[in-house]
Order: sequence, then C-alpha cells, then structure tokens
Amino acid sequence: MFRGEIDVKINTAKDLELPGDPRAPVNPYVKIIIKERELDRTSVKYGENSPRWDQTFSSGDTVVTECIRFLVLHKVEDEEKEDILIGKFQYKIPTLKNQIQHLVVEKLDPKGGIEAQVTLKPVFEAKQQNVNKRVRKQAFKKKVHHKYGHAFEFERGLNANCTHCNKFMFSGHQCSLCNKSVHKHHMQFLRLQPCPAAAAPTSDAVNIRHNFGNGNGKTSVTPWEVCDYCGKYVFSQKILLCKKPDCKKVFHFYHLGLKEIPNNCGVRVQELEEELARIMADRERRGELVPQQRRTVPRVASVKSLGDVDEWFKGLVEESGVLDIPTLDDLNILDMLGRGAYGKVLRVQLRKDTNKRSFALKAMAKQLIFEEGDEKMIQMEKYVLSLGNPGNFLAGIHSAFQTDTHLFFLMEYISGGDFVFHMTQRGGFPENHVKFYAAELSLAIIYLHKQGIIHRDLKPDNVLLDKEGHVKLADFGLCKNGIKDGERTETPCGTPDYIAPEVVQGNKYGTSCDWWSFGIMLFEMITTYPPFYHEDDDILFRMIIKDEPEYPKPPEMSKQLKEMIKKLLKKDPEERLASQDGRYNDIKKDEFFKGVDWDRYEKRMVTPPYVPNKEELNVDDEITRTEPAQLSRVDKPDYDDTFDPFKDFDFYNKNFDSAA
Repeated sequence: MFRGEIDVKINTAKDLELPGDPRAPVNPYVKIIIKERELDRTSVKYGENSPRWDQTFSSGDTVVTECIRFLVLHKVEDEEKEDILIGKFQYKIPTLKNQIQHLVVEKLDPKGGIEAQVTLKPVFEAKQQNVNKRVRKQAFKKKVHHKYGHAFEFERGLNANCTHCNKFMFSGHQCSLCNKSVHKHHMQFLRLQPCPAAAAPTSDAVNIRHNFGNGNGKTSVTPWEVCDYCGKYVFSQKILLCKKPDCKKVFHFYHLGLKEIPNNCGVRVQELEEELARIMADRERRGELVPQQRRTVPRVASVKSLGDVDEWFKGLVEESGVLDIPTLDDLNILDMLGRGAYGKVLRVQLRKDTNKRSFALKAMAKQLIFEEGDEKMIQMEKYVLSLGNPGNFLAGIHSAFQTDTHLFFLMEYISGGDFVFHMTQRGGFPENHVKFYAAELSLAIIYLHKQGIIHRDLKPDNVLLDKEGHVKLADFGLCKNGIKDGERTETPCGTPDYIAPEVVQGNKYGTSCDWWSFGIMLFEMITTYPPFYHEDDDILFRMIIKDEPEYPKPPEMSKQLKEMIKKLLKKDPEERLASQDGRYNDIKKDEFFKGVDWDRYEKRMVTPPYVPNKEELNVDDEITRTEPAQLSRVDKPDYDDTFDPFKDFDFYNKNFDSAA
C-alpha cells in the first residue's frame, strides 16, 4: 500500500476511437481516479484522435492507495447524456522507499494508448524534503526576571531609555506587567519603584503625589521628551506633565488609567535607589542581613546552585593558577565549524603545541550575552563542560578566556561531525547503529541526571561522533542544575521540534523533558525526520500536545524500538519511561536494549559500527561555504565600568589532558 504524495502529468493519447463508430470525431479528455475519487481531469480536445495535453496534476496531500486509474472519455454535446468511455488503464504502484518518476506508456482497454508521467513521493520522502528545507533551528529560552513585583523580559528592538540611568537602549528588559524599561544591571535599583500590578507594594515605596492640574493631559510636541515611568518617547502622544516646579516629570497619559504613575513627585529616585543599595550592601557585608558562613569549595556532587558553581570554579582557579589560560594571540584559526546563538565555532590550534592538536573555539559576543541577561547561562555551560570526559560521553573544555568584546571556550575538538550531518549524508541509520548510539547517549543523559543536571536541548545538532565513532553530547547552554530529589523548574526553553508537552504547556518539569527529546531523536535516527514537524511553531506545539506519531512499519523500525519510543513519547511525564526521580536504569532494562552489556559500553569497549572520515571536516558545506573562518566584529558591551559580569569567567581545566 502506497502512502504519500502523487503527481501525474498527462502527455498524450493516440488512436482513440468511439466504441462502435471508429470514424466518428472524438472529443477526448482524461480523468484521473485515486481510491474511487476523482483527483482531476484534463481539458477537452475537440475532434482529435491523438491529442496532446502536457498537463500536470497533484494530490497535494498524502494519499493512501494501491493504484491509479486513468479513464479516457468522449465529451458529448448533449449535457443531459453521460460522457462515453473510450478506454481505461490501471497503474499499480510499486513498493518503494524513495521518490521515483515513472514514464507510463500503456495500451488502453479496449483500444488506443496513453502516455503519462507519474511522480511518487512516499510519506517518509515527502516529510524528509520538508525537513531538508528547514534551517537548523536555534534553541530559545524565555527568561523572566522578577524584581520588586516586576516581571522583566528581554526585548530586542525596544528603543527606549533606561528609567534608572536615562540612557537609550536599542534592546533591553521591559516589565510585561507595566512596561517599565531598564538595563538588567539596574533592576536592583527599583526598591522604591515597585510594579503597580504587583499584589502589594513594598514598604519602601515613596508616596508623594504629583500635581497634573485638571488631569486631562496634553499632546507632546517635543521630540526628545521621554516618559519618566516606562522610558519610551512620548512625541505626538497625549501626556501628563507635573506642574510642581521642583518636579516637572512627564508620563504617558495612559499610565494614569492603568494606575501606573508612581507617587514620587520631586524625588530624585535614582540617587535614593543607589544610596539605599549601597547601605544594604554594607549591612550585608557586616553580616547584619545575612549570617556569614565560612564557604568551602564544594564537591561536584554537591553543586546545587549557580552560587555553588561560582565557588567551585574559584577553587579550581586557585588550585591550578592562571598561567595555562591561553589568549587569542596563542591560537591559529583554521576552519569554520558552525554558528551558535552568540557567535561562531572555529577549529583552531595552539601555536606552541608541538603535537598540533586541534581544538574547537566557541566565540561568544559579550554584548549579546549581556543584553539577553545570559551571564549565568554561560557559567553553567562552562561548569558542565568541565565535567566532560570520555567515560561520561560529554564534550570537555580546555580553558575559558575573554577579550573586550568576546568570551571564548577552548574545547575538545570532536571531529566526526554531528548527527544532522550524518543523517543527511547517510540517509538515516540502520537499527543496529541506532542501538549503539542510543546506548552511549543514554549513558550521557543518565550521568547528567545523577548530577542533578537536565540538558533541555537534546537534538541531533548537539550529538557528535568523535574520531573513533563514539558519541559525544555537547552544547550545555540551556542546562539547569539542582534538579533532583523532587526539584522542578518551569522556564520554557529548548528547540521547538524536540520540546516536551509539559514544557510547551508551561508546567513544572524535571528530567522528563530530556527523555522525551531522546525519544524524538530515536525516531529521527531511523526515519531522518522528527515525528512532529511544522514550519509554524504554534501549529507544531499543538501537534506535540495532541497528536500521536505515525510510526514506520517493520523492517524499517522493529517492534522493540517502536515500543520504547512510544514509552518515551508518553504525553504524561509521570508515565514516561525513566522520567521518575531515581529511575535512571529503567531505560537500560527496556526490551530494545536486551543483551546490551552496559559495563562494556561505560568503559568504551564496544566497537562503534561506523568510523567517520578522518580526512574530511565532516561539516555541512553550507556552513563552510557561507561563513568565513574568522571572528565577527562586534561592539563592546555597554555596561558600567564599575560593573563587570564576566570578571570570574577565565578558567583552565587542569584535568583536560588526562580526560582527552
């Protein structure tokens, strides 16, 4: 039974005759029938016994059928009479996996002939074409900063002034509740300006009312005037102007109706906020607010927060020193490997390395990271990279350093290419290859989960093969730690095709999100396309929540693999395989992995089924052809000189050589 899309081109017919009257003129046309339904028909060729049409028709949607019927009919002039059948032919669709074009030249029953071209696109091939058209999707993370009742989200193209320092921001953070705009590093100075939409104002709020006269407002005619509440320009809009001579603050008129205008008449709030923040910091340093505790460098297993991560790195730096941290001048840039959200990944070598080892250099623009408030995310990625070694199938890091404009991760170079590259080149994986890759990848996931870390962006782009063909899990930018002993998180993030239903719905989630993505990847390794795919993310998310995958039949996918994927793609995370706390080994016990020697896998003693080409770069041609192997020019970050969110970024991994 064929399942897929069908295109039919009717070329010509010949030697057509009316039954019982071979000399009568013929007015032929062709009707195309699929599953007893008319797909379409050609135009009528009046008085032609051997007509030519060259007309193409398409099913458009997926159809399920075993054959295509061609009916050649004579158009009668009397509309009350039925058209006369001249001849017919039935085309039986062959069994196939790939798209084919078949030229059909056949005799008609009872007489005559027809020539047509049939293009068959099996459902797997049709979906694969759509997948190949799509670009590699970037992961997203919807971050909300809650401060004094405000809910700040990053907005690109904000075009507003920071309401604390009054500097213009092309991009910045805006409260989704009241539209106040502010630099991320100035959120701390809002103690006296709580969000009016919050349940209750803070006790520190100033309460001196403005005098707006009759309160009817006026239209602003000054191009450079800015609303003192939200930071947006008010030119040609209705505004309120405080009439008190020691104030004269300007607000959008609509803030009055929304009760968003603060009662801070004549108060220089910015100066008060900074002084208050200084006093609070002094009190905290003296131990008046937070009891001081002696901090020690925690063990890896005890890292539960980003504060612990910072302390852990400080301990490592103190132990190893900074003499081995390279600079950009120490590197030779060789090739372009890929592009991420904040910059490029390049293949480099250390100039002084006599072994000429290659490394992967991830270059990230400070300004972009700072604008989107992702400083902690970068620290988390550095932490997880520092855990990487061959035994846990995680990519590792040599060092981290910075310039005025960029942050850099100097990482292990994984030369075999990612799964997207291999699925494109190899047309999917045989099931015995899938079992090998799934076993090693599941060990990497289990290792992270035992550390209380969830990956949140498992996808073929982030799984690579090393030079021997073993799996390496990479790109830890969306990782979240502290997820164990019942802890959950709720930040929506990930790459749309691989996001679990509970994440799409905004529910709290834990390790379950990674096992869903793992199931999506298993499906894709076999079929080369994900089970849920649409170019419109809103439609895709509805499919993830409501639809079930269409599984290929054996021998393309065995019953054991199909059943495991079904258990991994359960909509309810509580029913999903290995998703319950501490149930890591459920995945190992599944029927699909029957006979797998897990001890040998953990020791990398199982021979990989495929060894990548060591003479090639194993990177998409589109990347190497369109992107130069050089750093992009970016602006310096615009934070204050007294505030450096990246001051503790530099790091050298003394365990890298032994782990590599």
